[in-house]
Amino acid sequence: MAEVREAIVSEVEDIVDLWLKMGTELHPEATPDKDAWVRLIQGLYKSGKYRIVVAEEAGRLIGFVDGLVYYEPSTGQETGISQFIYVLPEYRMTDVAPRLYDLIVKIVNGAGAMVIQTTCDARTKGMWERKGFVVERFIMSKKVEV
Repeated sequence: MAEVREAIVSEVEDIVDLWLKMGTELHPEATPDKDAWVRLIQGLYKSGKYRIVVAEEAGRLIGFVDGLVYYEPSTGQETGISQFIYVLPEYRMTDVAPRLYDLIVKIVNGAGAMVIQTTCDARTKGMWERKGFVVERFIMSKKVEV
């Protein structure tokens, strides 16, 4: 059974490798910059407001979820946001993703968050709605043509 726990800073590069797998899976045409991701995550960790939870089995990271707590002035509430959750394909449809989610919610709640938000793509919207999330806004993208 996979162990689910809070990540440590020294695991950032291994976590970024999972991020790259996620990115390639969702956007095969993308050309992600691993070094930039490593620097970004290390910087977020230094803020003290950012956390990552990992799932590990037999010494190998098999999934992660991130969470950041910030004060949202428009609502007057401490807010937790999780933008990424990823589990290797062979561990999907197991208890790994729910356990990752449960721990990150506990962590951001313990850090004072009264609300938790997530971003997701259309394929996973139903899963988040079953967890009690509601659509508050849409993120729309357009390729810039020069």
